[in-house]
Amino acid sequence: EIFSLPFKNFRFSSLLIYQAKKRIVVYWEMDFLGAPHSSEQMIMSLIIPQFQFVYLVVFNNPKQEDVINFFNKLDKVLGNDFEILFEAILTDRDPRFNCFKNIEVRDDDAVIRTRIFFCNPGASNEKPLVENLNQQIRVIFPKGCLLSNITQELCDEISSNLNSRYLDSVVDKRPLDFFT
Repeated sequence: EIFSLPFKNFRFSSLLIYQAKKRIVVYWEMDFLGAPHSSEQMIMSLIIPQFQFVYLVVFNNPKQEDVINFFNKLDKVLGNDFEILFEAILTDRDPRFNCFKNIEVRDDDAVIRTRIFFCNPGASNEKPLVENLNQQIRVIFPKGCLLSNITQELCDEISSNLNSRYLDSVVDKRPLDFFT
């Protein structure tokens, strides 16, 4: 069963309070890259802002159910580590994330496995790292170009290249070093 709730209790300010109460240091920013009305493929961008670790996932004509299925599969692969790696996710109000409760709750035992929070309308500055990531990816896939024939292998290669760069902003280490 897919259900959704109003966004008002899950805004950016709620993330800040949640982080402080739960002492969460690492969270993810999430967004979709692509032209939703003209591209058959889109890329879901995930980034850990604290050390800029990137994970890109290609979707064909993504719908709410596809996003839920992605997180369910990831949860099965990671097991209990999912709750450690994905304590919180910040995203925008993309319609594919409207069913966020189905992402938050493990489907087989109703355990809360993550928390989803939403930027305020028009406030993409609340998730600046994923917006910056999308600009970097636009070098490979220019704005206006149709995303098609993209493979997960290509997304993995792009992620690997981005995660292997030494960054001044993360103390001259690679995002991969921090993640592992």
